[in-house]
Amino acid sequence: MKIVLAEDGDSKAWDDYIYAHPDGCVFQATAWRDVVESTYSHRPFYLIAKQDSEIRGVLPIFLFVSRLFGRVMATTPYASSGAICANDDETAHELVRKAIEIARENGVKYLELKSRSMTKCTGLQRHTDYSNYSMPIDEPQVMWRSRLKKKTRESVKHSEKFGLTFEKGPQLLDDFYKVMVASMRRLGTPVHSKAFYQNIMTSFGSNANIFAVKYKDVPVTLSLMLRYRQELAALSRVSLEEYYHLRPNNFLFWEIFKDAYSSGVTSIDLGRSLAGSGPAIFKESWGAEAKPLYYEYFLNLQKTVPKINQENHSYDLPRKIWKHIPLSLTKLLGPHLIKNIP
Repeated sequence: MKIVLAEDGDSKAWDDYIYAHPDGCVFQATAWRDVVESTYSHRPFYLIAKQDSEIRGVLPIFLFVSRLFGRVMATTPYASSGAICANDDETAHELVRKAIEIARENGVKYLELKSRSMTKCTGLQRHTDYSNYSMPIDEPQVMWRSRLKKKTRESVKHSEKFGLTFEKGPQLLDDFYKVMVASMRRLGTPVHSKAFYQNIMTSFGSNANIFAVKYKDVPVTLSLMLRYRQELAALSRVSLEEYYHLRPNNFLFWEIFKDAYSSGVTSIDLGRSLAGSGPAIFKESWGAEAKPLYYEYFLNLQKTVPKINQENHSYDLPRKIWKHIPLSLTKLLGPHLIKNIP
């Protein structure tokens, strides 16, 4: 077996392998590599384990030369998971060893692997702060009776009283980004460039879609989702705070679930959340199940595991400042900041 860097001609074989592998996810597809590379120019190192020309495993990683965090390497930037897919533990370990070799050659502070299962490789440090939430999709009335909690059903009924409407399609991109900019400032978080989302829509084509709930023709909550196999993966959900009393997110989820069922989707990936957080509780109220994410680190020139999340209180002051920056300025500065966050 040998570990090689993927070349342009390997894209179809890579995607075919990921698509057929039970642990494969949408963020490991080469379409995500194209989005990251075309938007922010991070250098990809897509590793393939081959034996007699047969692919036995893959590992997608990127090199960040960050003004904020220095030189680091990470799998599937801006996504919650998507590291190794391999036929067996031996292949996975060989891929990790090669990734560590590349990390050392490039003088990075650390290498981060964001996985849905533990690699069991020695020499890595781990944390499981996040869980990924997913749920199967059944016939809507079955879900209504057996999956949704009573308070969730009541919230959906409450939202239906306000004449909310549901819409989907790529034509909602401008509305989505407008609400995204406002939502990210409210959270004190830098926003991606609009080009990032345009590139997602282009790279994933018909497998990328935007779902929206409107109140009197005003988009009040929207979600960008990616279809992969028979799964729908939520990438981003954004809302206008002044319309929370309408409970539009409950209306949005219920309409997406019904639409997904009619489209042949069998499961929905609602993404990662910190255990006990508001988003985690909301997802659990819909019957979503939590499975731990394994963030594994090879520490090269850094002694401690990085904590780049909302639980790190050293970011409290920057978040407070960001919330008071004019929207136009957050649109200008946000992409330059988020580009540097692995």
